[in-house]
Amino acid sequence: MKLRNVNKNGTMSFTMSDGRIGLSYKSGYVRVSVKMGNPEVNGRFYQINKVRKSPHTTENTYNFIRVERVLIDCVYERLSFLQNFDLKNCQK
Repeated sequence: MKLRNVNKNGTMSFTMSDGRIGLSYKSGYVRVSVKMGNPEVNGRFYQINKVRKSPHTTENTYNFIRVERVLIDCVYERLSFLQNFDLKNCQK
């Protein structure tokens, strides 16, 4: 995993071991490009942050599961999270 650039918003872009692009956002999100196609042209990314599920009830007593992403505030933890993802999923 190699650092590509850091933009003015603080988003860090990395090239993963298999050629995909990994992004670490200042807001706490971590994303990785899809495997198929050229990530420069395709531009499709998915979030790899962990999820938290909690039951939710509306006024009409309709029950459903609310899913929210767990944001990673610390830049070092985001980089470690992305590095671990690279080691587990991006090896050629």
